[in-house]
Amino acid sequence: MLLTNEEEQAEREQLARDYLEMANAALDLANRENFANPGVLEKAGECLMRALQLKPDYLEAFLALAYLSAQVGLAQRAEDALLQAQNLAPHDPRIAALRHEIQNYFKQVPVSPQPYLDLEPLLSHRLLKPIFPEQAKRIAEKLDALDFFS
Repeated sequence: MLLTNEEEQAEREQLARDYLEMANAALDLANRENFANPGVLEKAGECLMRALQLKPDYLEAFLALAYLSAQVGLAQRAEDALLQAQNLAPHDPRIAALRHEIQNYFKQVPVSPQPYLDLEPLLSHRLLKPIFPEQAKRIAEKLDALDFFS
């Protein structure tokens, strides 16, 4: 059975939502495990990139990618994701609020990460603790391999 363009688009959008849901579940799991398993964050990144491949204008996926990027110490990638989100929804207050939280977080991390980054009102995550630098480097390398912005 062949799908119409509208049906195919609806399936792609549903699949993108499913990938975002899986990414958010992975981020929640990482939080519950105190970021002991960096592979969980890698999977979250993969799910977000897949969601954006399916739906390149997916605002919520860009917000989640900005959050994940900040969590693993990728300030520029977080800003890139926020810029993409801002292009999609210039007046969405979540973008400015998330940018402010991320910028404040990175201002406080010159030597060692703060004990937490609280973005609960924005992305429905509890108090999150930063991961160790060696874990962040490995996850950053995995995210670079999936680079959506190049």
